[in-house]
Amino acid sequence: MRFLFTTIRRSKPIESLHCVLRSFQKNRLFTLAEVGPGAKKTAFSSPRIMMHIKSNDAMGAYIVRDMKTDPVFAPFYTPSVPYRSFLRMPFFKTGEFVCFLGLWSEQADYFSEDDLDVLSENLSGFGKKLESVILPSVSQYAEMAQKRQDETGVLEMCTELKPLARRLAKAARTNSTVLITGESGTGKTMMARALHKLSLRSAKPFVVVNCGAIPQNLIGSQLFGHERGAFTGAVAQHKGFFEQAHGGTVFLDEIAELPLAEQAQLLHVLDSHTITRIGGSKPVSLDFRVVAATNRNLEQMIRHGEFREDLFYRLSVYPIHIPPLRERRKDILTLFRHYLFQKAEELGMGFIKMPSEAELEKLQSYAWPGNVRELAHVVETALLDSKQANGMAELHFSMGTRDTGITLNFSENLSAASDDCIDISGKSMEDVEREYMCAILRKTGGQVYGPDGAAAMMRMHPNTVKNKMICYGIRMEKQVNVK
Repeated sequence: MRFLFTTIRRSKPIESLHCVLRSFQKNRLFTLAEVGPGAKKTAFSSPRIMMHIKSNDAMGAYIVRDMKTDPVFAPFYTPSVPYRSFLRMPFFKTGEFVCFLGLWSEQADYFSEDDLDVLSENLSGFGKKLESVILPSVSQYAEMAQKRQDETGVLEMCTELKPLARRLAKAARTNSTVLITGESGTGKTMMARALHKLSLRSAKPFVVVNCGAIPQNLIGSQLFGHERGAFTGAVAQHKGFFEQAHGGTVFLDEIAELPLAEQAQLLHVLDSHTITRIGGSKPVSLDFRVVAATNRNLEQMIRHGEFREDLFYRLSVYPIHIPPLRERRKDILTLFRHYLFQKAEELGMGFIKMPSEAELEKLQSYAWPGNVRELAHVVETALLDSKQANGMAELHFSMGTRDTGITLNFSENLSAASDDCIDISGKSMEDVEREYMCAILRKTGGQVYGPDGAAAMMRMHPNTVKNKMICYGIRMEKQVNVK
């Protein structure tokens, strides 16, 4: 790009020259590379002009000497567009348009036919790079654009999730109950939807139940339904989630949050495939498949009497564990592309300027304590910032870089520190949790795993503890066992 820019600028003023390589994929404009003083100008972003350029692929290379007076582009020109003239050279592969090189200038009559000849003479080396580097990138984005709305397509493209995708495909061919585990934000709901889409029940309902969001006094009514007059306010018969999912799949998210009494009811429903509405006496036979998910350690909860062991074995007929995003870094850019298309469509953005290599490296090197959910939020925030600049601003990613600088120095005498009280006056919940976690880690000598570890004391999954330690910047210099 810089060589072409240098070539075309000879004997010309360069204050306003802007050299850019762009590609259209799925009616979206991607800036693959750009150079020149004019690249800092972000006002030029007319989607109408860009789409008109795309509609003239068959025209090949051409020059517009003055957009303000050109019979084709004058209707699209506005004072907010700082460029007056441009040169366009398309690139094709096997007869199909893939991208175009555009040179823009603030000055009218900046380009001439001689510039086209000069570029043509110097494009041999650029063509090789186009073939080996740029076109594969374009095709990769195009493939993701095609598959991005399908959860199964995302799983197919995630290299590190291919073993899980194969397990998912096997499970989909059965009616076995599936238990999906993993840290918060790893994509358990996406996995459950993919399982449903791959199954013979895909044409039937997929009902999502957030077990942790239902008030305790309404759990029975929401899950199993109620009859008219069953309680105050029950003015009509209500079909519960299981009845709504008849023939399809019930996804019980956050299953660990279900109280023990309702766990017993759920176990009966799973065994009999019948429900009895509250206030009713007649059992209703149903056909459904259950997929459950949790970010907690159910086996540990069983030891503490918080989860029924028989229900655990009934749910985990076919267990699937999703590793955190930091353990599958090869998937980060794949998921980034997926959410780039998804969020851009939601925001109505037809123009997307691709991030630099440095920004992509930031994505790959970050720890992602919030996993896939955090990645989606980071992409959306970057797109919103770019949209404020009419899509011309390069994508920049702002992740949670908070570092409290807490380093726990463990000595051999730890028991006294563990009895300290935490002062919560005037502190946020995050500050209290951070201090509480530090106190527990001091008590365990930095031990996270095992029956005497911090995770067991705080009744959290060890990975959740490690995750929170990263978020709060808690480091350990020395680990010793408390005796």
